Amino acid sequence: MSANQLSILVVDDEHSMRRLIIGMLRSLGNIDFIEAPDGSGALQRLHLDRTCRPDLAIVDLHMEPMNGVQFGREVRSGERPELDRFMPLILITGDQSREAITSALACGFDDILPKPCPPNLIVERTKRLLFSERPFTHVRGIDAHGGDYFGPVTKWVRETIIPGREHKLHTRPPILRPSTKSEPSGGVSWLQRA
Repeated sequence: MSANQLSILVVDDEHSMRRLIIGMLRSLGNIDFIEAPDGSGALQRLHLDRTCRPDLAIVDLHMEPMNGVQFGREVRSGERPELDRFMPLILITGDQSREAITSALACGFDDILPKPCPPNLIVERTKRLLFSERPFTHVRGIDAHGGDYFGPVTKWVRETIIPGREHKLHTRPPILRPSTKSEPSGGVSWLQRA
């Protein structure tokens, strides 16, 4: 993988679903895809190969032994040097229950997409997360156990977690910026690091 090449981690226990997601995102250009069958497999892969630093992760919710919410908590915890805790996280799930959505938002996912996901939606949301400046917040003691929230400032976070609590804002600059550099094929590449 070259220094300017985009890297996306795709974590799903179904091989066919990983291939489908990768197929949808191929239209974005020359991307290095990293695959894992569950959260623990992804963490192990990233731990063993320290040069493997994904720019974004698309993660399934229901997997064993480590599900998507547990993986998201590990990323946002900041306790693993091989993980960028600001990495954009997209959860993709067929479980649209209130409990599933709330737990994903509470552990810091940037976006939640339905499964099956229309190709244009996953491409649009991926591009938005890669091109946008993203505000993050750190809020201490949000529950009875003294747990913290570290993650993106979404509408749910503004309405549920922040009111009445002291919090610290961080801003993650965009990962990519538009490029005017022409590709050998004659197309225009947008995969240029910011």
